[in-house]
Amino acid sequence: MLRHIIRILALLTVCAGGALAQDYPVKPIRLLTAGAGGGSDITARVIAQDLGARLGQPVVVDTRVGGVIIAEIAAKAYPDGYTLLVYSRK
Repeated sequence: MLRHIIRILALLTVCAGGALAQDYPVKPIRLLTAGAGGGSDITARVIAQDLGARLGQPVVVDTRVGGVIIAEIAAKAYPDGYTLLVYSRK
């Protein structure tokens, strides 16, 4: 039994290594924020500019009205690391 567990763990380790070798990012990143012209929006735009330059991919700031709306969009986004959320509460 222990031998089978060790084999399964070894196989999982080999399979996980391939996933870690993938490049990131390979497409634009979406940065969600609320309140156009507010503190979160300005912060998101500064972050997007610097992050885009560092990663070599565009970072698109998606500003919506209301923190609940952007939180819902972020929660429903595919968990691949291409949708980020910047939000601060007053």
